[in-house]
Amino acid sequence: MKKPNMILSIRLFLYVFLSLAIVSECVQGPQFWGSLGFPSCDGDLQSPINIDTEEIPKYEYNDLFNFKHYDDVASRITVTNNGHTLMATFDYQPSKNRPSISGGQLGGTFEFEQLHFHWGAQIEKKYSGAEHTIDGVRAPLEMHMVHRNVKYNTMDQAVNHTDGILVLAALFEMNTNNVMPLLQSVDIVHKMVEPFMGNATLKPRPLSSVLPEDTTAFFRYRGSLTTPGCQESVEWVVFEHRAHVIVGQLNMLSKLRRPDQKLISHNFRPTQSVNARKIYHMVYKHPGQVTAESASAGLRSPLLAVYGAVAAVVLVCNSRL
Repeated sequence: MKKPNMILSIRLFLYVFLSLAIVSECVQGPQFWGSLGFPSCDGDLQSPINIDTEEIPKYEYNDLFNFKHYDDVASRITVTNNGHTLMATFDYQPSKNRPSISGGQLGGTFEFEQLHFHWGAQIEKKYSGAEHTIDGVRAPLEMHMVHRNVKYNTMDQAVNHTDGILVLAALFEMNTNNVMPLLQSVDIVHKMVEPFMGNATLKPRPLSSVLPEDTTAFFRYRGSLTTPGCQESVEWVVFEHRAHVIVGQLNMLSKLRRPDQKLISHNFRPTQSVNARKIYHMVYKHPGQVTAESASAGLRSPLLAVYGAVAAVVLVCNSRL
């Protein structure tokens, strides 16, 4: 009799959990997160934001990011539909060779944890699903590469410290020829990842293969996680140059399903107020060409002295899914 009771209890738990999740999605949007026990979601340093390029000064710099082990081929890449997004994890042997990023006045070393995507539904033959907007325009897709400061052992620890997380964000533009290599591999196994918690193993490739071709120009600012609890512990680096995606890859993402079997769509948080924050448009200049009014004057003081190497996003859960 104990086994049937256990099965019944598990089924009851799942029923209650999914019911509460569905009710929450129907009646509680991101605008209610602050009143639902996540006060940081009403903070002054929330993400994502609109980046107004005409209002942001450019800063020249010569301290490039140091991408370590980004060109190492992963031993295994696993993609999972967690009901909110498509998440990819890269495994390496030995584990000490995990990709990391330092330099660029980050003030520390940040180790890669996972990457995931934000997208929207097709409206009038156009896709609009990125979290950050540029001059009010939303790109069809955004990828977040989440990194943890190595001084913290886990992501749970890192998100509670202002220097804990770094996220590299890449915006995508539509292209008829250039495909996103990682999503091209996912498309081959898309039937395996369409259902909730569906997963598949992809052909190994280096993490550098998912980066935009040019990573030397970017927007940088202090922000938060884009999902509850919205901890303001994020250093955002939003690359200026776009990566490429084709229509078929966006169509593949739009077929992924939530726990209630509905399609995942609009898994992005609306843009938040910039408030008094500084946003920096960083442009690389070869050593010797950097002007006096450059990164040392504009970035080093505000970013390092005020909030250091702060960092970025993570688990994707959006009640608007």
